[in-house]
Amino acid sequence: MAVRVHVQNFQSIADATIEIRGLTVITGINNSGKSALQRAIRGAFQNLRGTTFIRHGQPKTKVEIDLGDGHVLSWEKGRGKGDKPTYVVDGGIPIHPGQGVPDEVRALGVRPIMVAGREIWPQFAPQFTGQVFLLDQPGSVLAEAVADVERVSVLNEALRAAESDRRTAVAEHKVRLSDRENQEIELSRFDGVDEVAKAVHEIEETRVQAERVQRALLGLQALQDRLGKAQKAVTDLDGIDALEIPPCDAVLQLGAEKATLEGLRVRLARTQEQVTSLSGIESLDVSFDLDSVKKIQAVHENLAGLHARWLLGCQQLRRLEEELVATEAASEDATREFLTALKDVGQCPLCGVPTVSILPSG
Repeated sequence: MAVRVHVQNFQSIADATIEIRGLTVITGINNSGKSALQRAIRGAFQNLRGTTFIRHGQPKTKVEIDLGDGHVLSWEKGRGKGDKPTYVVDGGIPIHPGQGVPDEVRALGVRPIMVAGREIWPQFAPQFTGQVFLLDQPGSVLAEAVADVERVSVLNEALRAAESDRRTAVAEHKVRLSDRENQEIELSRFDGVDEVAKAVHEIEETRVQAERVQRALLGLQALQDRLGKAQKAVTDLDGIDALEIPPCDAVLQLGAEKATLEGLRVRLARTQEQVTSLSGIESLDVSFDLDSVKKIQAVHENLAGLHARWLLGCQQLRRLEEELVATEAASEDATREFLTALKDVGQCPLCGVPTVSILPSG
């Protein structure tokens, strides 16, 4: 994971970009901007006060740090009175914290260490002091920082976690190498598949072309059949120089006459069947007595009237039978109610005889 730092107009640095990968050493002659680069990085996390660090002749300075883990910090400060320090974290909205440091910047995890009750930012020693310690403090202060048991235990825990992660990564790397070898072996089994696929594609194209040729041959055969039929029709009509086409009215009249003729043919066939059925009968006596016919007709009418009267009588008889059945049922109900009433009274209301002696048992 690399950290990318871009500095503009900070002290002697006009525009510089560096990438930090693990242990990174920056070398150069005196006053070449080494310490300015370190102070620019620290200033981005401290919201450095003042404006003297802005490059001479420039209105503002800007430091952008890409931490390589998806987080990007941008810090900008101007020289004018109305210019406010501006932070942008991960491309979000601009933040103007005044002289403080926004919580979004602190959440990135870059912060000072506590030594002798004071915040100390790791830095190179200032020039011309003759000190070569990592911290801009005496060696006793550095010893106190290193002797902090809690801090050392945290560092040791971090080292153990890093070692565990390293071992896990190495084991995972071995597994992935083994998987790669297995995949390469599996892939070698498919050598020549591209040529087979190409051959199959060529065969498919040939098949499609063959189907097109077959359809064309079928169409050609159909045309040949039509040509033969046309040639035969021409041969049959050979010798006919001209053909007179009748008018449309004549064609319609001919159709009507044809339909009439067909009807006459049907009637003729029926008449012939009737004549055949009557063959052998030479004469038929159709004489009759007119008075006898009238008498027979009168008798027939009387019989029809009697039949109608008989049907009406049957209907009346069925209705009377139904009324009789209903009357008998009503009579039985009335008798039953009368006997029940006598039983309740206990004696006859007319003669005073007890009902026990006159009612049937049960």
